[in-house]
Amino acid sequence: MKLYYAVGGGLGHITRTQSFISHFRLENVIVVTSCMFAKSILGNIPFHVLPSGLAGSKESLSNWIKTFITENNISEIYLDAFPAGIIGEWNNTFYSNITFYYVARILNLYAYKKHIGEKLPVFKTVFICEWLPEHQVDFISKLTDELVTVDFNYPEVESVKLPDFLRNKQNEKVWLIIHSGNKEECMVLYQHAFDLAQLEITNASIILIHPEPYLFRGEKIEVHKYFHLTEMYKLADKIFTGCGFNSMYQLKNYRKKHIFIPFHRKFDDQFFRAKYFRCLTSS
Repeated sequence: MKLYYAVGGGLGHITRTQSFISHFRLENVIVVTSCMFAKSILGNIPFHVLPSGLAGSKESLSNWIKTFITENNISEIYLDAFPAGIIGEWNNTFYSNITFYYVARILNLYAYKKHIGEKLPVFKTVFICEWLPEHQVDFISKLTDELVTVDFNYPEVESVKLPDFLRNKQNEKVWLIIHSGNKEECMVLYQHAFDLAQLEITNASIILIHPEPYLFRGEKIEVHKYFHLTEMYKLADKIFTGCGFNSMYQLKNYRKKHIFIPFHRKFDDQFFRAKYFRCLTSS
C-alpha cells in the first residue's frame, strides 16, 4: 500500500494530492490529510483525516504515523510540500523497507528550517511541481539523486454541469472570486473586484466561491460553496484569486482573465510565485 501524506492548511494540499495521484495513476494508495473537505476533492480515492488532537504534538503525531504505517502495510510514502512534515514529525525516520518520495512546491525555508532535524527521510525521487527559488533547489538536491519536474494537469473529479447559481447567468457578465482563505483575504479580493467594476463601469455579477459561506453572513456579497471549477472558469469573464499553488496552475489556461493578489503565508511564498507568473505574462 502507498501513503500520500498531505497534512497542511487550506485546500491546496488536498487538491494537489488528487492531481498528483491522477497524473501518475497511482493505485493502492491511501491519503492522510487534515482537510475537512477531502471527500469533495478526492472523490473515490481512499483517505484518512488526521485526528485533530495530534496537530500540536510532534511526538504524538510521529507515534500515530508509525502505527498507521504498520496497520496499513505501507511500502511507499509520498510527502507533500514538507520534507520533514508540517511540524517535523518525519524527522529521524528510519524504515528500511519503505521507499520515500517528496512532492515539492515553493517552501519558505527560512520559516520552515526550525522543523528540519538532523536526519530527513532519504527520497528515491523528488518531484518538482513548479519553478523554485535557487536556494530551495540547492536544498532539495541534497535530499535525492533523482529530480523530476512535473507539469500538472487538473482533471475534474467527475463530469459536472454548471451549478444552479451560475446556470441562469450565462448571458451575463460574471466575475468569480475563488479563495479558501480567511474572510479578510476574501474581502480584499472582493474590494479589488468591486473597485475594478466601478472603474470599468460594468454591472458584472461578483460571486465568491468559498468552502465556508456562513463566514460571510451579513456581508453584501454573494457566496457559494462549490468544488468542481472547470466549467466555472470557462463561463467567467474575470477570475480573482490569491497566489497559492493550485490557483495559479489550475488557471494557467485562463491567464487573460485571471487577476491575482499574493497573500502572506507561513510556509509558502506567494509573492515569489506571483513574480514568476507576472514575468510569464509580460514575456
